[in-house]
Amino acid sequence: MSRRVKVAVTGLGVSRSMLHWYRDSADTELALLHDVDEARLREVAAKFPEARATSDWDEVLAGDAEMVDVSTPNHIHPRQAISALEAGKHVLCQKPMAPTVADCRSMCDAARRAGKTLGMLMVMHGVPLYRSLKAMYEKGLFGKIASVHIRNAHRGPLTKRADKNHWRAKAENVGGGSFMQLGVHNLNLVQWLLNDEIVRVCGFADNLHCRHSLDGEDVAAGAGEFRGGAKLTMQSGYSSIGNMTAVYGTEGHFVMSRDGDLTLEANAPFEDEILSYPGPDARPGEAVSIRGEASKQRTQTPADYPHVQQLAFARAVRDGRPAPVPGEVGLRDVAIIQALYRAAAEKRYVEVDELLR
Repeated sequence: MSRRVKVAVTGLGVSRSMLHWYRDSADTELALLHDVDEARLREVAAKFPEARATSDWDEVLAGDAEMVDVSTPNHIHPRQAISALEAGKHVLCQKPMAPTVADCRSMCDAARRAGKTLGMLMVMHGVPLYRSLKAMYEKGLFGKIASVHIRNAHRGPLTKRADKNHWRAKAENVGGGSFMQLGVHNLNLVQWLLNDEIVRVCGFADNLHCRHSLDGEDVAAGAGEFRGGAKLTMQSGYSSIGNMTAVYGTEGHFVMSRDGDLTLEANAPFEDEILSYPGPDARPGEAVSIRGEASKQRTQTPADYPHVQQLAFARAVRDGRPAPVPGEVGLRDVAIIQALYRAAAEKRYVEVDELLR
């Protein structure tokens, strides 16, 4: 039987809904919980009594956990990740990697110096339906990709009362606004789905309706180009709703809606344990809509699914393999977002490599 990887988790806000993966897996042991908010620490620790709880970061560094899940606010990632790597621990970091490209580069450099693994927690990589769509693309069922559209938005900062002291309200802590915090999800997803990189962007970013609650942008819109030539349009927002990921090819397409409903067209049949196309009432080449149980796979991940990102990272470091989503990918994602911000400010196209030089 393979040994269990001891895991420490810091930041029990966003991570609290994911701790059960570490607790219940045969591959991991939830060893330590850390948060500077004592009330939240006590609340979460009561639900996971098998893990030691502390508000002292030095205890995390001195403990015997070999992996640290960094799920704290963006601006804290560099300090915690670098100190954990220097203490000899592998680090899995929540998105986005850090507020700036310089921060991200420092984290990657620290991992190389320490000889430890730095990875990104991109939860969409663990959604079964997206993995099926990726397999369809890799089999050529959509033909050659022509265009992509992504959108990620909600009205949280619009409807919440003003709290400029919250870390998400400060652009310097976030690294921007809605596109850094929300847009990074789908930006990362489509590059992974298509095995391609975004190389240049242009766009707009503004705070139209949320000046009472944040100083980053509440709306961003842009265009870009993949290395392979496909064109991209992208949007994010904090003052409207609506999420979508759409990929259009010469022989097929898919559109995933906010609610997980899928419209799908492909040039040949496809079937795996998650997805069956075209179904009983259509032929290859016809667009079908997939709802109900199939669409729920967008957000529901089986307990024994091998691609749960936290556990895939733990197995990778245990077995001496690269991270499923390496730190360098997180670095490039932040560079793309900062390139969009620079393009908006300077009213020009920006090459992503400008940010990486």
